[in-house]
Amino acid sequence: MAATDRIGLLPDDVLHCIISRLPMRDAVLTGSLSRRWRRLWELSVSHFDFDPSLVSSAASHCRTSDFLSLVHRLFLLRRNPNPIKSLRLRFRLTFSESDHIDRWIASAAASGTDDLEIDLDVPSSYAFPFGIRFPSLKSLRLASCGLRLPIAFDGFDSLSIVTLENIADLNDGIVSELLSWCPSMERLRLGRCRGLLSLTIDGGCHQGLRLKHLRVGECRNLVGIVISAVDLASLEYYGQSVSFSFRKVCRVGEVMIDFRGSGYGDCIAHELEKLLGEVPEIGTVALWASLPHVHEDILPQDSVVFANLRQLSLDIPTRKDTGIHNMIIQILKSAPLLKKFQLDLLWYSGLDRTSTTMGETLRPGRFQHHHLNIVELTGFIGNTNEILLAKYILQTTVSLERMTVCPRKRCLLRDGKSETHPAHLLWSVEGRARVHEHLTPDVPPGAQLVIL
Repeated sequence: MAATDRIGLLPDDVLHCIISRLPMRDAVLTGSLSRRWRRLWELSVSHFDFDPSLVSSAASHCRTSDFLSLVHRLFLLRRNPNPIKSLRLRFRLTFSESDHIDRWIASAAASGTDDLEIDLDVPSSYAFPFGIRFPSLKSLRLASCGLRLPIAFDGFDSLSIVTLENIADLNDGIVSELLSWCPSMERLRLGRCRGLLSLTIDGGCHQGLRLKHLRVGECRNLVGIVISAVDLASLEYYGQSVSFSFRKVCRVGEVMIDFRGSGYGDCIAHELEKLLGEVPEIGTVALWASLPHVHEDILPQDSVVFANLRQLSLDIPTRKDTGIHNMIIQILKSAPLLKKFQLDLLWYSGLDRTSTTMGETLRPGRFQHHHLNIVELTGFIGNTNEILLAKYILQTTVSLERMTVCPRKRCLLRDGKSETHPAHLLWSVEGRARVHEHLTPDVPPGAQLVIL
């Protein structure tokens, strides 16, 4: 008995509603079901996500040709009265597609799109048409495009999110103009823009600036970032070591700095000290860094007090002879109001069962930390230096509620997410029992020691 096509019996408006909720590729595939379905998807989709995988031709030049034909037909021949809510174009620009892209963007703008993404895969000479008016645009992402701003430009009044990646001709002046022309901008993300030598975000020059979230990553020629008269909810930076300067900045809610692989470990403590010293109110600092050597003269001085710091995360690949413990202890001493401390360590050596002279430097003395209540230590093997550091924290924290020791290494990824690496092989054999044996006697009354 043949199966009944119950979905095909539904009225067109119901099918339009169903198709509109499908991913772009699946929506296109519905056109091959039957003659009735052939054009339904063209009248249903309002979120357009185009890349060459939408067509199945084997040859790359055929894929590009078919891709252009598909997008061209949809935009210039579409009969859908509904607005284009979002447009994403991702393909490798070759030679004659610039005029096509301009027409597609103009069609989307006229339809009231609020989300636009153009990613041309490799750096190209295509210049985004800023002359087109976008009355409803809220999010703009440009990758591998040229960025030439016109002399006469009305700006994007509603644009709140701007992402610029792999823009070779981007510079500090263009960023400043964008901030002036986009009064509603709240999020700015800059990545892999090799022409960016310096970056200045100055609220004093842009009256009514609403910028709250700034992310800068892998701009390899960037040497300095200046934040002036702007209170940020979050600041993210990843790449080589750069200089930060904060002027008339009262508050930064969350700071994430990733200097891994930069080769400038000696600058990190200085930048951390400057950050915490120049911003009166700061909520969370997360620092990921490669520290091949840590010298005493780069540590925070005894007179420096980071009174604004409440939460600190450090992710530091290290060796046992770097002096990293001294730096960590000095930071704890310099942050009297710190409540939560997270430390991720990656040890290049195996399990060290011997005592070291580090034990002499980790004696608590008269120092006590009165506010630190949550401590998370990850990437543990169970060697002597780790145990000494953990014992020092246990012996000096008056208000400790919980210390968690985890053997799995947590690593931050470039998209802001994290992944967890397996525990060292020696952990289950010997490390865990060793940590439990040495730390348990030092756990303060009322505190909890969790060894995973």
